[in-house]
Amino acid sequence: MKSASILLVPFLVVPLLAGSPVPTKSAEPSALRSVRRVFIEKMDNDFDKDLRIQISRQFRGDLNVVLDREMADAVILAVTTSDKGGIGWGTLKHMGLDTNSNGRLTMVDKSGKTILWAEEADDRAPWTTGNMTDSTRRTLAARLVHKMRQAMLR
Repeated sequence: MKSASILLVPFLVVPLLAGSPVPTKSAEPSALRSVRRVFIEKMDNDFDKDLRIQISRQFRGDLNVVLDREMADAVILAVTTSDKGGIGWGTLKHMGLDTNSNGRLTMVDKSGKTILWAEEADDRAPWTTGNMTDSTRRTLAARLVHKMRQAMLR
């Protein structure tokens, strides 16, 4: 009987010596979630204007576009392309699907040394020829800003 109680004592004493778990501080919000003001670099085809409009529409004041880079928490850079070449372009042209537009957004911190978020979107622009149309730019901007909003809400 004594041997049984001696065996149980270490199992009862060790948890008491270890103490109760120490409450941990909640994790700091990510750098992306803390961004409240962005500066958008000038872009080809006035894509920066479409991004400004979409950020205003989709974020509804949670994220503001500033016109002075020094006031921003982050900077948005973008590249848009419109491709008419490649194998099968003639078939696509015959079908009216000859333009494939791509957009890539990158959000960097104020110093430009850390990438906070990056994403790309594609849009096949039907019944168009040549460069990216206004509706294609707006569609790409809406898709990219939607993806950015989803990432910032995580």
